[in-house]
Amino acid sequence: GQGLAENTRVRNIIQDSKNNYWLATSTGLYKYDGTIFEIVQTASSATSKEIFSLAIDNNNVLWAGLSNGLVS
Repeated sequence: GQGLAENTRVRNIIQDSKNNYWLATSTGLYKYDGTIFEIVQTASSATSKEIFSLAIDNNNVLWAGLSNGLVS
């Protein structure tokens, strides 16, 4: 991917231990490695692509908050 999808609203940004940036957006979850934005598929149980919040737990697992719950 080259960038974010058109009309994407960024809701939250978090940095992981490998210096990747994760973006919670209105069009899904993106990973930015310093060069390229990549759309990341969330769990198949997620009914919405819209991501509202992000957190990384003590085991370095990324959690995404959706309108209907959490996915990791």
